[in-house]
Amino acid sequence: KEDVEEKYVERMGDNDSIKNGKGEFQGINKRKWKYSGGLIHSKKKFLKGYFEIKFKAPSDKGLWPAFWLYGGTPNEEIDIMELKGEREDQIHVETHCQKCDMVRNPIGLKRSFGGWLKLNGKLNEGFNVVSGLWTDDEVRYYLNGKCIAVSKVKFNVPKALAANVAIADDNGPF
Repeated sequence: KEDVEEKYVERMGDNDSIKNGKGEFQGINKRKWKYSGGLIHSKKKFLKGYFEIKFKAPSDKGLWPAFWLYGGTPNEEIDIMELKGEREDQIHVETHCQKCDMVRNPIGLKRSFGGWLKLNGKLNEGFNVVSGLWTDDEVRYYLNGKCIAVSKVKFNVPKALAANVAIADDNGPF
């Protein structure tokens, strides 16, 4: 917890407008915050592959760890993992792109663009391995070696790999 003045979106200019999903103005990009988080990302971009990270999930409310690939237009992402500290027994997977197909979990549940998956156990009780396998026509999501979701989607633009811990917004899903 600290007072900082930083950009909301690193790749955007300081005075660029930030809008919500409804197109409503939310402020300028560079602003004052009461918390800071951390992000590492690759300089190299990848076009398909296997990506994995070993982690122990935080249990503090408001923490938002993620492991993902980004790049492409407009805002293509493969969210291999997103968590929230207060959702100890859930993991979020998602693909962002125009006309993305549906994510399907092993029991057949479909969710447009991804969603939260309920787990048998808590992610903050020990170390876990989450991974994503990106092939020509799909992305497979794994937790501790078990496939938990499949997204039938074709991405043709290389993406950077990122891992971060952010601070969630009180007024949003993350």
